[in-house]
Amino acid sequence: MGARPRRPRGPRGHREGTAVRALPADARPDRFLWLLRAHHLLLDGYSYKLLGRRLADTYNALAEGREPAPCDFAPVSRIRTEEAAYRASEGYARDRDHWARRLADLPEPARLTSRTAAPAAPFLRRTAELAPADTDALDAAAARLGVRRTDLLATATAAYLHRMTAAGDLVLGLATMSRLGSAALRTPGTASDVLPRA
Repeated sequence: MGARPRRPRGPRGHREGTAVRALPADARPDRFLWLLRAHHLLLDGYSYKLLGRRLADTYNALAEGREPAPCDFAPVSRIRTEEAAYRASEGYARDRDHWARRLADLPEPARLTSRTAAPAAPFLRRTAELAPADTDALDAAAARLGVRRTDLLATATAAYLHRMTAAGDLVLGLATMSRLGSAALRTPGTASDVLPRA
């Protein structure tokens, strides 16, 4: 790679001043890292995958002296069209009725504290990285139970909340991908929901 590109500037408007920031970094002479940070109003986790794949495909094509394939991201207007069609459908009415019935008698959320703190920045965060042996053990346990690792971790979270709160009925809010139709699967943006799991 030639000269390092200048740091791009994202659109203004977020409290920190930048809603999107992309930053290339030299890890070694033969290896580069790319950091993309965007406000969650602009991109969800799935979008990072779309953008990362597009960048890798473009980079590889250019590195091999080929013209990159045209970008196949769908325009945001197609997402709005698909969403409007869904909201006008019988399926939407059925889904709305299902969730209204399902959520009618939910218990109060279980809390680990008796009060809430005011939002503050920077907030406290603790991060730990699992060793490969721990990840393998989780995968093996999930396989024994016939579930995915994410299902096992959601169940562990529910067991932890039950143990810490003694709540008999628990409801977890689980983030889900909420992309309706083919255009939504090909368009960076935000399309997530939080659904209850009782």
